[in-house]
Amino acid sequence: MVKNIYFSIIILLLVIGIIVGCTINKEGQENNQNLLRVEEIEGFSTVNGYKVEDGKFYFTGIKDRDWYFYSLDVTTHEITRKHHDAANYDLYIPFDEGNAVYIDLEGQLFYRIGNEEKKIDEGIRGTHRPNLLISPQQNAILYTKGPEEDADLYLYYFQEAKPILIKEGISKEAFRTFSFTTQWSRKENYFIYHNQEIYDNRGRLYSTVDATITKWSPDDKYLVFIKMPDKGEKIVIGGWETYIGKELLLFIVEEKKTKKIYENPKGLIDPIDSIQWSKDGSTLGMSIGEIIKFTYGELEKMNYEKVFVYDIHSGEGVEVEEVFYNYYEILFDNYLYGSSLGKRDVLELIAVYGEDRKKYENPVILNSQDMFVISHATEGYLVDGGNLMMVNPEGNEEKIATLPWKIKEVYFDITTMTFIIINNEMEIYTLKR
Repeated sequence: MVKNIYFSIIILLLVIGIIVGCTINKEGQENNQNLLRVEEIEGFSTVNGYKVEDGKFYFTGIKDRDWYFYSLDVTTHEITRKHHDAANYDLYIPFDEGNAVYIDLEGQLFYRIGNEEKKIDEGIRGTHRPNLLISPQQNAILYTKGPEEDADLYLYYFQEAKPILIKEGISKEAFRTFSFTTQWSRKENYFIYHNQEIYDNRGRLYSTVDATITKWSPDDKYLVFIKMPDKGEKIVIGGWETYIGKELLLFIVEEKKTKKIYENPKGLIDPIDSIQWSKDGSTLGMSIGEIIKFTYGELEKMNYEKVFVYDIHSGEGVEVEEVFYNYYEILFDNYLYGSSLGKRDVLELIAVYGEDRKKYENPVILNSQDMFVISHATEGYLVDGGNLMMVNPEGNEEKIATLPWKIKEVYFDITTMTFIIINNEMEIYTLKR
């Protein structure tokens, strides 16, 4: 009798196992059926995405030992080779279907629209690469002309006859740090030069600030910055000498007014995107932590402790405690997420207001622009282990798919609501949301 009971239990467990296994396998099969392989990617030895927009995924790749730019139609899976001669230039920035701005090995600056090439200027140089910044709307550039000891700053719109001289004889420091101390505003209404001078988009001086680091809001209405101290402590970050500030200020562009929104007597610096804006421009954040230097003055590390979050509309800020990660972003306007660059760590989703915290044990960096989470107004997407996950502003989550291989990059096209996924075998798949 006892043997019969044990035998029945074993049979029951086996049946349950088979049912569960079939269910799991069925879910996996359904996910795999939704993943569509791009057949034309066959034969590529490397694939590196750089942007997705309007149903097109743009990437660079090596095929038959030749490196080129390509575009993938997300819907039809057709791959088209672009910009055939890009590898011949010192700097090459493609945009649209065939247009590009580029600098040859002799420092000559060109613009191409279709098959028509136009020379803009010459003598374009830089420290590690030529100093050139393309505008967010991709219709203008800022660049320096001349060597470090005698360089000038220019603005050029592609459809105009000639460049506009903005400033003669820029400092050597401004030349060396051009790519991160000079920046366009997000909607291209302004640009800031060397963290100090704000110009309108016609190159007229609009206002000034005195900052160690700055960051424009997505709507161009604000510029947040760490104030340059009157008598500050110097620090070297990645070869760039700057100062440790103590005050975080907000410049209100239309009013040309500045107000202090935060102060930390221990010091404020921005080593890795410590200042962040939410995508709608309603919220900004600043990483806070202990700054540790080597004896010769270079940043050794930061012991991250918390994030200060400021609400633009209410004018109030809160400190979100126990955010120990060297990278974070504001998600929607009521969450932030944090994780560590340079080491394996969890990804933590943290409510700005409230106690909600979620941890994902095996996060994946999706791409160099979106980092750990791709988001739009109503949803955010992340990968935890092999699971492609969705989170929303209410903190709810959903598993979208289980991916059967290791991931190299993930992008999302909002126009077609489609994921573009590159695996470690250099295969490309698409997945409709």
